[in-house]
This record gives sequence, C-alpha cells and structure tokens, in this order.
Amino acid sequence: MSGDAVAVLNELRKAGLPVQASVIYTEQTSPDGVLGAWGGPVQKIAFVDARINQGAVIDRSYGSVELGGMVEVHTDSASATRRRDTQVRSCWVFSRDHVLLLLSPHLTELQAAEYARALRLQADTPVG
Repeated sequence: MSGDAVAVLNELRKAGLPVQASVIYTEQTSPDGVLGAWGGPVQKIAFVDARINQGAVIDRSYGSVELGGMVEVHTDSASATRRRDTQVRSCWVFSRDHVLLLLSPHLTELQAAEYARALRLQADTPVG
C-alpha cells in the first residue's frame, strides 16, 4: 500500500467504494491541529461516502469523519499506532504500517470491512 494519502484514496475508488467529495488538509486547514505536529499525521484527506444517511449525521461540517472517513499518513508505524490508540471520536479505525483509515460510525460493520478489504488493512476494535 502506498504511503501517499491521495494514492490510498484512489485505491478506494478503484475498488468501487462510493467515495465522493474529498478535502486534502494542510497544516493551516486541519481542523484538529495535529497535521504536521509532533506525533501527528503528515498527510490527511477526508472524504464522503455516498451511503451515509446525512440525516443521521451530527457533525455535517465539510471534512467530518461522520460523513465518510479520513485517511491519515504518518511518518512511521509507531506514530500511527499512538494516534490510533488515542482516538477520542467514535469511529471505525483500521491501520497498516504508517496509514490510518478512520471511518464514519454510521457505516455498518460490513460496509467498514469493505474499506479494509480494499486496502488489506488490519481491523482494529471500533473506537467510542
């Protein structure tokens, strides 16, 4: 699996997942301020999954994980593991090496597993 967040997003699309609009964050636009910070991701992209029932979503802000998901690329697997283990939001979390995939809690377990299969990621226990 490529360590580039755009390449990961493209892999999801090639697998036929309903990944729609996406936002590529920079250090200035990252809503949680961790992009580029010590221990944080070095790349981050949020995306919309067309299957999400927008009416069930609480945080409808552009880039919200609730709308679909987020790809985070870290400098190394230890950094990604620390980030995974300290997640405070309720979401599905999948990881492999230095890449984290955070998915909306509004996806079913089967839908979340489709993402993991597409990227051959290791399933972690849902957070939250």
